[in-house]
Amino acid sequence: MTDVTFVSDEVRGVRWHPRELLRRIAIECAVVAVLFGVYRVVRGFRKDDLAVAFDNAADIIGMESMLGLLVEDDLQRWILSHDALVTLLNHYYIWFHFPVAVGTLLWLLVWRPASYRPFRNLMTATTGLALVVHVLYPLAPPRLLPGFVDTMHSHGPNIYPSDILQGAANQIAAMPSLHFGWAVLCAGVLIRVLDAPARWLFALHPLAMFVAILATANHWWLDAVSAMLLIALSAAGLEVSRRILRHRNAHVLQSPTLAHERVS
Repeated sequence: MTDVTFVSDEVRGVRWHPRELLRRIAIECAVVAVLFGVYRVVRGFRKDDLAVAFDNAADIIGMESMLGLLVEDDLQRWILSHDALVTLLNHYYIWFHFPVAVGTLLWLLVWRPASYRPFRNLMTATTGLALVVHVLYPLAPPRLLPGFVDTMHSHGPNIYPSDILQGAANQIAAMPSLHFGWAVLCAGVLIRVLDAPARWLFALHPLAMFVAILATANHWWLDAVSAMLLIALSAAGLEVSRRILRHRNAHVLQSPTLAHERVS
């Protein structure tokens, strides 16, 4: 069988043998599938804690009002006067979340392998911290509150059951918005690893997703802010871990005894 040749961002002329490529894709898909299973289980731990979720939503409204930035209702009111835009944003919310994330992971694995693992680790760390927030701080999205419209229910496609407690999704896990967080991560890595000036168009993805999460009333804008904070915290934590590991490895290599034991 012939090799598949592609150009990596850091290693030029990397050659994939089809069998090796399929093996790596299978392994990474299995890892992601396990992580996704854990994500779905943990995310649903407090899906029935509605009283706390609505109390927290009242606190979010109070905080945004205090800042003079309770804009979700005004934005949605304007968008609701444009049916085609509502439907477009509904579809964007659905089809540009998991598909874009999975597509970015696969593209990096095949064409930018040196950037794949750091990106996967950052995405995993961010999602892990988000799960902690979901468990500790259940939050009802705007669409479940009076004065807001559930645009997916009114315009379609509707992915959430009308009964909040039914279905696999945890409908009171609004903070942080992983729709926005993953959009930022995907756009960021693609802008970083690509060379063409057109790569900056990927910056439109998180902007469009930000509008979508607010227009569909699935999130508060503070949910997007919290996602950015978790990305920064995850990146800092991974960088600290990397430096500690590098320092430890350097110490091992500098020690003749430890270095000899490692070689043997």
